[in-house]
Amino acid sequence: MVNAQLLDEKIEKSGYKLNYICEKIGISRSGFNLKRSNKRPFRTSEIYVISDLLNISDEEKQSIFFA
Repeated sequence: MVNAQLLDEKIEKSGYKLNYICEKIGISRSGFNLKRSNKRPFRTSEIYVISDLLNISDEEKQSIFFA
């Protein structure tokens, strides 16, 4: 399960707009919200891109994407 609160905090701190992040991972904003709310799973490639963009460490990745 995705920890949406931690993910939102990382996005906020990054300074990136959600539309930019969605563009980089190749999904729509509504698709991102489905994944963020645990209605659809994030693919490994999406987690990798998000982690790279937001400078998420391996430890944080576990807390955010595999809560």
